[in-house]
Amino acid sequence: MFINVINVIKMPASDAEPYSMATPARVSPRSSDSSSVDLSWYDPDLNAEQRINDRRFYTIRYFSFTEGGYVYLNHTELSLRVDGLRPGTEYQFSVRSNNPPFLSQWSDDVTATTSQIGELILSCLLLLIMLCKYC
Repeated sequence: MFINVINVIKMPASDAEPYSMATPARVSPRSSDSSSVDLSWYDPDLNAEQRINDRRFYTIRYFSFTEGGYVYLNHTELSLRVDGLRPGTEYQFSVRSNNPPFLSQWSDDVTATTSQIGELILSCLLLLIMLCKYC
């Protein structure tokens, strides 16, 4: 898995349209636990099998109003688990395709909220209580 934080994407000094790649679609977030969100998306530029066979990568950005500021990650596959998030916090995510020197527009923002740690503990306790009934 290739993940790193980026600061600048340099564009060529040419007349080529920099936004010549299709924008990732069907960005789907799913809160997996109190500190991570799983993201997946569809790349309209790829074939039906969604097989990547060039140098393209994806930049994922996310934002939380409680924390402020965007965080940027690069990734070479069509899904990613974003870790290190705060419990009970809503995040906005968007994705763009990159194949230097070209890139896409950002996808529409999607939101996901990480679960509260207390909710997880409560769920576990309820499960234990239910299981103890049969002991």
